Amino acid sequence: MSNTMNTQTNTTTRRAFSIIELMAVLALIGILAGISALAIPRILGGAQKDSTKQSMKVVAGALDLYAMQNKGSFPANGDINALLPLVKSQSDLQDSWGRPFHYYAPSMVGEMQVDWLLVSLGKNGIDDDGMGDDIWWYPGAED
Repeated sequence: MSNTMNTQTNTTTRRAFSIIELMAVLALIGILAGISALAIPRILGGAQKDSTKQSMKVVAGALDLYAMQNKGSFPANGDINALLPLVKSQSDLQDSWGRPFHYYAPSMVGEMQVDWLLVSLGKNGIDDDGMGDDIWWYPGAED
């Protein structure tokens, strides 16, 4: 009788990523990261602008309440601190960049006379006379 040993060869095929595939994935991740990095400041800037508009609406409500309590008159020009008893804190009278709102009463918007005007100088903090990144809010203003 012959003793024949049966040898069984285990061939396990191991599939690995090639260097080309790895480089393609890394390039794709880099492209996505670059796009995200460019979009984030724009998104945050828009959020700060929206937050400032919401704060201005709160101040507008305080101005209306002030006028109701004072026989229809608004605080004197520049005296936005007269609203402190009507808002939660001093920060309610500031924009999203931490600068106080500019308050004018009465004022002109274009050729229209308004009872009051709130102005945020925007991110750059420079008075662009309503242009650039300035944000204006007045009675009848729309988003």
